[in-house]
Amino acid sequence: MADWFYLINGQQQAPVSEETIHALIQHRTLGANDVLWQEGMPDWIRISDSEFAALLPAQKPTVRRYSLQDYRNPLTLTILVSLFIGIFVLFLGIAISGYLEQRAVLTNIQNNVYETEEAKQEAVAENDALIGLIEIFRYVVGFPFSIIWYFWIYRSVKNAHAISAVPLRFGPGWAVAYWFIPILNFFRPYQALADAFRVTEKPENWKWAKFPAIVGWWWGLSLGIGILLGLLWVVQGQQIRAAGQPTIDVLLSKNLLVLACDSSASILACLLFFIVLSLYRKEQNTYFRLLSSPIKLEDIPPDPEGFDKGNFFIPSSATSGWAIAAEYASLFAICPLFAPFALILGIVALRDVKKRQLAGRGRAIFCIVVGTIFTLLLAFGLLVIIMYARGTGV
Repeated sequence: MADWFYLINGQQQAPVSEETIHALIQHRTLGANDVLWQEGMPDWIRISDSEFAALLPAQKPTVRRYSLQDYRNPLTLTILVSLFIGIFVLFLGIAISGYLEQRAVLTNIQNNVYETEEAKQEAVAENDALIGLIEIFRYVVGFPFSIIWYFWIYRSVKNAHAISAVPLRFGPGWAVAYWFIPILNFFRPYQALADAFRVTEKPENWKWAKFPAIVGWWWGLSLGIGILLGLLWVVQGQQIRAAGQPTIDVLLSKNLLVLACDSSASILACLLFFIVLSLYRKEQNTYFRLLSSPIKLEDIPPDPEGFDKGNFFIPSSATSGWAIAAEYASLFAICPLFAPFALILGIVALRDVKKRQLAGRGRAIFCIVVGTIFTLLLAFGLLVIIMYARGTGV
């Protein structure tokens, strides 16, 4: 009997015997969507359509927990989230103005601009009152917005389950809970939202679909703001250790970090506004399309080879090696010193995925986004250090 040819990562392999094909399938090196060819055949065929189909591991039937009847129009929640985002953006504009004024007061004190102690105390008191009101309003707006946001996440992910022909990786309850679980909250909320977008692109089997790049930029910027908040806590710790008498340099550093956080948060809020409206519109359009034209069983394609079955860190043989390296580099990129290397690795991985037509595009893009955000933070930190060194004559 003629030997068989097969493809691995798009590359044709040397001809092997039928027994070898058996072994490759049993060891999961070849799957249902891989192709074979032997002399005399008009074209390549998928293993699922070949005589070796009986050797493929049986797939467990997928059981949908939700149906179209579980879909609810989240218009009220979407309006509330959008309204709070608008209010928050306006607040951030006021906050940035207040902290710029604080920076001007601190700079004037540092340069001995005030002629009398009374003038200095009056300027400080006025600005402290403004900053106090800003911080009170931050919590007044932030707390109810957080509650409404988590309700919106729950409803949007549940709606995604309702319009999807196959189950999603994360339930609506977990999509909210992951925000509060350490380590997992670095990537699971991002994955849950990305999967909801995927469903709207291909409800027959969302695992074949892509999601908008804006979701990656939003999440990368969120992680960046988290790092800035961590640095702010460090500076506040220095202020506490100073027994209530921090130096002007410490106060200026704190002020600069708050300005960076609020400026980044304003960009983040704008991205979030577009994400919320986009997902609402896409889910509504998909829901009404499915009402008029339901998905038939024969329309549901099999899972793509290389999809990770729910674990972001378990790749398959169809995933680019560069993309696998990039996904781990994205974790180390949270330390800004490693961010430039992660950015370069993400770009290389994306080129490899496109060139060799492999899985791993999402991993590469996520690494690029995180690498870009934290490389900018690294550049910002170096700039602050250089300015500080010049100002102190070090």
